[in-house]
Amino acid sequence: MDIEARLQNILENPKASTADFDSFYLDVVSALGDDTTQINEYIKRLKSICLERAIDHSKYKYREISPSLKKQDNPPKIEEDARAISSIDIQQIVLACREKARFLSFSVFRLNMDDGDHRKPCKMMVIFSESLNEDWIHKTYHPDSATSFSDFHIKSLDPSHSWVILCLFHSSDRGTVNWIKNLLRENQELLILDLADYESGEREDHCWKKDRKKLFNGTVPDKPSLLIHDLLDAEQECLIKDFFGSNTGFLVCSDLKGGFSGARVILVAPNIGPGDPRKFVVKICEKSKSKLRREFEQFQNLVSQFWIEGQLLVAEFKESSHYEAICYPFASADTMRSSISFTKKYKESDSVEVLQSIINNIFNHSLCRKWREQSRKRTSVISEAFSGIVNIADSAISLNYLISPDFSYKTDLDLEQLNKVLKSKATFLICPNHGDFHSDNIQVQAESNEVFLIDFGLTDQYPAGLDYAALEASIRFKLLDHSVDSKILLPLDSDPLSKFDNLIRPGEPFKSEIDKAQKLCSLIRERFLNDFAEKGSIKDLKFQYLCCLLGLCLRHIKYPNMNRRYILQVLAQIVPPLDI
Repeated sequence: MDIEARLQNILENPKASTADFDSFYLDVVSALGDDTTQINEYIKRLKSICLERAIDHSKYKYREISPSLKKQDNPPKIEEDARAISSIDIQQIVLACREKARFLSFSVFRLNMDDGDHRKPCKMMVIFSESLNEDWIHKTYHPDSATSFSDFHIKSLDPSHSWVILCLFHSSDRGTVNWIKNLLRENQELLILDLADYESGEREDHCWKKDRKKLFNGTVPDKPSLLIHDLLDAEQECLIKDFFGSNTGFLVCSDLKGGFSGARVILVAPNIGPGDPRKFVVKICEKSKSKLRREFEQFQNLVSQFWIEGQLLVAEFKESSHYEAICYPFASADTMRSSISFTKKYKESDSVEVLQSIINNIFNHSLCRKWREQSRKRTSVISEAFSGIVNIADSAISLNYLISPDFSYKTDLDLEQLNKVLKSKATFLICPNHGDFHSDNIQVQAESNEVFLIDFGLTDQYPAGLDYAALEASIRFKLLDHSVDSKILLPLDSDPLSKFDNLIRPGEPFKSEIDKAQKLCSLIRERFLNDFAEKGSIKDLKFQYLCCLLGLCLRHIKYPNMNRRYILQVLAQIVPPLDI
């Protein structure tokens, strides 16, 4: 196949890989030998394709014209001071772009005036978008000339000099790719010199080496994937890009909305190359409201000290003038594999064996095992034991509202008895807990059902059993259809201490969604009793578990997406046994 045909194949293949481009470049250089003009023409076209697809083309080098081919008639005389600036360090320009302004997209061109004079002194020009400050441009890059996109005309450049042209714009500016394409099409003298990245406007799909929907491997199917600048302002964008050592405007992310800490939570895919589906969770918050520094310290103390599945977990903390941010690996054991949330797995699976296997894998996770080993006894007021996950005052407001005439939820819950229980003291087994162990923070590997944990924002010392109760609460109050008559579920809660661990035994097929919830909650409780059997009496462990469930009910009562009618019924059932 000839060179032109191969180039057309690449043009027509949107999934062409970096290896395809490298191979074509080497074949061009080999096939065309000393035909420098032809080589440079193909390299220019190759770079143009890379430009559209956000692929690094800096390694595809133009060939210098052989000295024997240069015109030697009446060579111009050059002053010594002109010789000193006859070249401009392109790599230094690129380095300045990456270090000083990660939130900017850029491209570098050389104006190739083919008039036979290859010894002209070189000057630098910056073309910038309307959103950028010209004074800042001059202070940062020290160009010989600077102008906005709308005012630029290539014929205005002094032909007695050769020119290096740096195009700069904020990565949220629209229409810049079309402007660059038109610039190249209308000015054949321009050669692309180094890496460029752009926001691509309406032609965004051409920038990806693979379908954006596949970047997350089904992890967040209900949430759209976006470019990072679609969500964040320039300072936030710059801070997050700093985690990945890249100035690219093509960080792909999915907005996971706010966390319990008040921070913004986003799922980031830093690489768009094939075979590199790594993902990270980044939290970012204004410094004045941020709790992220303490969260990072807790992660360092309670999570990153352990080797999990053969690797040490690492998180990073960074800050800018106004923001703080933490970057977590997406999964606690492996950032590379395809996984789905336990929420999705629960809804999709009707197999007792599969869900039972996943429940066991969750609590067999090496991090959960290591945390259990650190349990110790401590006496505290019940409300204070759960202060890290619930604000009792806020929950009281929600409770009073729900049972008020305005909302009229009927309940047998005795608020005075609840307050008495919360103010009483109890001796708990205390150990590290994840703290936010709901079904979306548990990721399941699609084929093996191996479990990964994410989002350690509330990880701290709590009463043992909190994570078990949190998973049960997630099943009962979130995953179970809210239209189900919650009175049918009362076997889970009537006389909860005596029927604690054998409500409905797993082993037979699920008869209904209610049966499914009952069996899995029974299995979770049984796992808790077995995992801590050597740490305390059955009676004490049951009491402690119900205290954990009480704390979680008070936390969840504030959220409209939870089945709050059912939460009130559960509270009415578990508060009396705790009043001892």
